[in-house]
Amino acid sequence: KNSGKCLSIANSTYATATGALADQWTCVGGTNQEFLLTPVTGGYKITARNSNGPLGVQGGLSILANGARIVQGYFNSSADQIWVITRGSDGFYTLKPKNSGKCLDVGSASKADGAAVQQYSCWGGANQQWSFSPAS
Repeated sequence: KNSGKCLSIANSTYATATGALADQWTCVGGTNQEFLLTPVTGGYKITARNSNGPLGVQGGLSILANGARIVQGYFNSSADQIWVITRGSDGFYTLKPKNSGKCLDVGSASKADGAAVQQYSCWGGANQQWSFSPAS
């Protein structure tokens, strides 16, 4: 909501490696900006189309700190890869990894291409509010 940009994997449709970082980037319609939400026990698995890898917290289940980056990896059903998605009254969504309960956040409320996407304590900022649109 804050920038109007897309969630992206490493700004490259070729970023298919485990551990590739999520960032925000101008929406270009690449497969690295397309994600599949699949219901799983406790929430949703979010899978990057470019790699077929799920989004999770870098470092795994035990990483609860603010600023931990979001990466793509292999799905192992751990709570850092299960996302709780909540729709707000304004139609935007918050996404929270189940293990930490923190919000998917664009670092420093940046509007720049390449800004870090991380988990951070929820405070209701526009940089923690997301929308969904169908892939073409």
